[in-house]
Amino acid sequence: MIIFSPIAYSAGFFFQAYFSGLGMLVSFAALILFFSGLILERHQIRRCPVKSAIYLIVIYSILSMIFTLKSDYNTLRGIFLNPAFILPYLCPLLTLKSYDYRFPRYIIIALLISASAFIFFSFTNFKDFVTSDQNGFQAILALRENMISFDTVSKNLGACLGFGLLLSPFIKKRYLLIILVGFAINLSMAIFLGRRNIIFTNTLYLVFGCYLYIRNTRIPKFFKAVILIFGLWSLIYGVMNLTNFLEGNDNIFFQTLSKRLEADTRGKVLEYYEEDMNSRLTNWVFGKGINSTYYCPGIEPGNHRVTVEAGWRHIILKIGLVGFFLYLAILVPPLFRKKNNLLIQACTIYIIIGIIELYPAGVPAFHLQYILLWIAASFCYDKKFNKLSNSEVKLFFK
Repeated sequence: MIIFSPIAYSAGFFFQAYFSGLGMLVSFAALILFFSGLILERHQIRRCPVKSAIYLIVIYSILSMIFTLKSDYNTLRGIFLNPAFILPYLCPLLTLKSYDYRFPRYIIIALLISASAFIFFSFTNFKDFVTSDQNGFQAILALRENMISFDTVSKNLGACLGFGLLLSPFIKKRYLLIILVGFAINLSMAIFLGRRNIIFTNTLYLVFGCYLYIRNTRIPKFFKAVILIFGLWSLIYGVMNLTNFLEGNDNIFFQTLSKRLEADTRGKVLEYYEEDMNSRLTNWVFGKGINSTYYCPGIEPGNHRVTVEAGWRHIILKIGLVGFFLYLAILVPPLFRKKNNLLIQACTIYIIIGIIELYPAGVPAFHLQYILLWIAASFCYDKKFNKLSNSEVKLFFK
């Protein structure tokens, strides 16, 4: 139930733009599914080393919400229907759960549903822009007129597909093809629209996914080493020559990315954010609260914003450095634990990418990519998954 709740919640989130009542109903049903899963799944990891940190960040976040809660309708509605309100700060509880051996199979099903929905959504909303003479900037404006944000669709349905790439040696080819198609569309649209953060994160998934696939392929070690060295050299060469390639390429597909590659689109927002936070030391230490805002004139109506696009700044705004260090205290230890099989390796890399993404983007929100982050941490902490061999883990994905 837990793994499918963010997909249903995302569906409700999209429905709200066109059918408000139906969207709210679907979102509430998804939340009931999520909380039911939390309550009914009573098995917890024995001797979880970060149990205290998990309870502290959840309790601290709830208290932070209560102390900054307002009685107006939008605030009360946001508790359940805003994916970036309190829901993400309850998700660390997923790390305490001890999932059974069938759960990896459910993850693949969830990824297939998300990929299929993303492909369908892309085919019905994005194909006209790619096949026309519009550049990325014109496509962004047209999408806004249709009340569609590519970033929102990508975050809710496309971003999670990177986990499928990391698990690709375990996934059946016909299922993997669907996930790869969704991933390719997401990355291609990000390049066309010049969405640098999405390109960066998906490139990390692609690079690490290829690394794990090659490492677990049944070929001689010498050839593996040659492929990996050549791949690393190609990656370094591509990064070093990316700017020259984009500047010298007049293809309309790369036009928007070329113009936005080194553009400063957040400088003013971050200046206002830091000015607001610097007004009190306690803002940095304890945060301003889950329902807090910061003064940012001229950007949005009301001159106040509730979100900072950089994830680590957003977490500090809401729950301070105290909450941010608790956040890292849960996710960092698995990186140094022994990894006996590909599932744990993939989960570890997924956590690494999740932490890296906090710098350019990665705002916590209730969607499948974020849910999987804490489930991946659970797998890393759970000894019953850690002690398995690759052949044993492979059986769970069938």
